[in-house]
Amino acid sequence: MSEKTKPLHVVLVGRVNVGKSTLFNRLVGTRLALTSPLPGTTRDRREADVSWRHETFVLVDTGGVEVPKTLATDEDVSGSISKRISQQTSVAIEGAALALLVVSAADGPLPQDRAWARSLAGTMPVLLVMNKTETAARADVASEFMGLGIGTPYPVSAVSGRGTGDLLDAIVEALAPLRRTPRTQANMRALPGLRLAILGQPNSGKSSLLNAITGSERMITSSKPHTTREPQDVTITHFGKQVTLVDTAGIRRQYQDTTAIEKQGIMASLKTIRRADVVVLMIDITRGPTFQDQRLASEIIEVGRPLIIAANKWDLIEEKTASSLADEEKNLRRQLPGLDWVPIMFVSAKTKKRVRELLELAHTTETASKRELTTDELKEFVAVATAVHRPSRGGGVHHPKVLALTQVGIRPPRFRLTVEGELHPSYLKYLEHKLRDQFSFTGTPIHFTFGTPRPGATNKPTNRPAKRTVSHGPTKRPANRSRR
Repeated sequence: MSEKTKPLHVVLVGRVNVGKSTLFNRLVGTRLALTSPLPGTTRDRREADVSWRHETFVLVDTGGVEVPKTLATDEDVSGSISKRISQQTSVAIEGAALALLVVSAADGPLPQDRAWARSLAGTMPVLLVMNKTETAARADVASEFMGLGIGTPYPVSAVSGRGTGDLLDAIVEALAPLRRTPRTQANMRALPGLRLAILGQPNSGKSSLLNAITGSERMITSSKPHTTREPQDVTITHFGKQVTLVDTAGIRRQYQDTTAIEKQGIMASLKTIRRADVVVLMIDITRGPTFQDQRLASEIIEVGRPLIIAANKWDLIEEKTASSLADEEKNLRRQLPGLDWVPIMFVSAKTKKRVRELLELAHTTETASKRELTTDELKEFVAVATAVHRPSRGGGVHHPKVLALTQVGIRPPRFRLTVEGELHPSYLKYLEHKLRDQFSFTGTPIHFTFGTPRPGATNKPTNRPAKRTVSHGPTKRPANRSRR
């Protein structure tokens, strides 16, 4: 998408707990941002497209900042997380065409609101949004906010939706003179692209990887676990194709015992698996894979999404030799049984080592998940595969016979296998490996179902259900690994 066709950005700013994230969800039309009554719930900035009156703009949610960075002192933004939230907000403002300063009708104008108004006045177009006007009495306090000097406030209730239609009208009208060229809804539509979710345990380097890919400090990173609290979408262009990167909250093993905010973020992260085209599972190779990594891999495979393992912190491996990469991969696969078909990329989010190759691999796995084979290709495949390795017996005295193999779906590739007799389960794994080798089904699960042969014949493998995924995840706990 060229610069001339990019939608303009509208940023939500203001102090903590004025309801920016709730308003963001209301204007976007879906619950994307995590909300709670606790201050500082939102940390990273979040973006989403909003369409209104045949116009589209990008709405940006930011973390609550008591005092704008331009007016702040060290005491105002004490703590590394607070400083980074302030930096993220400043970056969002710099990239926006219009700011929505959100204040609370329940609290009235506060010194922090005045500081925000002074910071924004004269630098960019600003609309004053007075949130929490659930009652007429609260809406009547609008005159109190006139003293901020940035115009008449728009009274809204993000919770009930009151006044949000008028606010959207005002946004579209304010953006109209700022648009570089006339645009229609058709050329505002996003190009089809890749949706790449990044999952893993806390502190495995998910946010650092996203920052390395985008080339900017897009996500707040910290050595403190669970810095990222909710899934965050960032869209970039890679080789002319749109890629939406989804950073997620770190998923602990016993997340049921975590705080309410952390649990909400974790549950939202798990839901991103179904919305993703490809999932990258981040593993910290300085501590090795854990049972939780195996559980996450199984979850991804069960949903049928392509999977890549990104072994992060390669820069911390000391005394590397020519065989270090092969040795580390062999060791990692030994600790992750059942994932021999999943590609592993050793990366360093800190130094950006192999980050570009990781993106290219993600495109390859997405293509593999959508690959369709013709009837002739599958017919020839069955003939060669069964000639090389005769179907194994699952039971009975006669060898089974593979009558047909037909592709019945994609994302993931699904095949219907018609068999006469009882097929041994190991033969399914053989067919799966042959399919991967011959047709490059890189990183994608393969599903088999069983068709019906002529009457009286049996076609199910021994002790197997009629439908299953043969590319299942690991079930054993990895062996303890001692580091150098």
